[in-house]
Amino acid sequence: MCSVLSGQERSTRYQNFDKPEFVQIPKEVCANYEVRKEYERIILKQMQDYREMMKPTREALEKAFKINEESPQEVSALKARSFDVCRYFLPLGLHTSSAYLMSARNWSEVISLLCANDSVIENDLAELILNLLGDSKLEVKGYIKEADNLIRHTDANCCRKNSSKAILGYLKERISREQVDDIPESEVDMLEIAHGSDSTEALISNYELLLNPLGSKEEFEFTDSDQENIGEIIFDNHDHHNLLGNVGQFGNIKISGFASIGTLKDLDRHRSLERFVPFFQDEIDLDQELDRPNFKCFFLCNYLEIKSLSKLKTEYEKRLIDTYKRIKEWRKKAKENMTEEVCDEFTKYLLPHAHATRYVYYGSFDDLQYIINLRTRNGGHIAYRVLTYEWLRQLSLADPIWRPLLKKIVVPKIDDKHQFVDRS
Repeated sequence: MCSVLSGQERSTRYQNFDKPEFVQIPKEVCANYEVRKEYERIILKQMQDYREMMKPTREALEKAFKINEESPQEVSALKARSFDVCRYFLPLGLHTSSAYLMSARNWSEVISLLCANDSVIENDLAELILNLLGDSKLEVKGYIKEADNLIRHTDANCCRKNSSKAILGYLKERISREQVDDIPESEVDMLEIAHGSDSTEALISNYELLLNPLGSKEEFEFTDSDQENIGEIIFDNHDHHNLLGNVGQFGNIKISGFASIGTLKDLDRHRSLERFVPFFQDEIDLDQELDRPNFKCFFLCNYLEIKSLSKLKTEYEKRLIDTYKRIKEWRKKAKENMTEEVCDEFTKYLLPHAHATRYVYYGSFDDLQYIINLRTRNGGHIAYRVLTYEWLRQLSLADPIWRPLLKKIVVPKIDDKHQFVDRS
């Protein structure tokens, strides 16, 4: 949500998931015991997959890369890479920790947006943040009210929600709801690069992705009248106090494609990019997002593409396909017992880090060269290393100015032992 945020979520490499805590469905939200129980079973099933697959994953990687058990560096790298592969099982509803740094004004804006959110959890989060920053009567040694008397205007700000619902209602009557059926096999397939896109086209395309998260089969051709009508909705809801947020962010160079949620969470720390991921918006049509075969709902870690790990890959696929089957069955029953907004929220918590979804990033030349140089280096997760290198490769095909950087950067290779063990 925040372009000025500093900080990040705790890495899954360093968390103990033996006794996982996760977001649960309150009785006040859903009275049906079986719906709540099956929700918990699905999360616990994914955690069981994570624990059960850790040992065979580590053993398979150790064999594939001929790890020297006498080398602390290689053993440490093996442990980290094993976590990187297994994290694809982890559901998004797990509790975690994070650290964030922003100004009091930005915190005020975040609190007001969270208050207006359809999410039960984000409403609670707004109250928690406001309490910690200004209202708390805690008397704990070392505790300081960081923004006492500075936090202002924290009433629910519904401008983004109201404008999005109105615009989507308008577009539903005018665009085809038939989505693309050619879902990519990996994160580097169907990658698209565009330069200097028309701002109106970029904005309407972002709203269109909320209705058709997988991409429209036929692009919406809007008229001058459509632009005026959408403009009226926008300027009735937004001004210098109430910005559009992520849906209205786009820069000179546009990169779009599909990636796993885990990869997108890694890349999302780069606040210089303007980022739009429909999955993270309340208004996304989640039925459309999940309207694909179970085996096309997720991506796996790139290491599993190594031929000697094909048996391990098959086991991962089998377990994740079963997870999606159960999630979709649960969702059907949950819809009968919860509102659509609440059902969407808890469906998202069930989805694994492997979940494949569409993203649209915008950035300047400088933004992209910085991220590509940083994220293709050895040491990081192989998924975003491979993906950002593909960004560079596609950019070099579109513009020769990127070719010197392409020659300079080492190609990320999934079967290279030096890259595997190098964590510098």
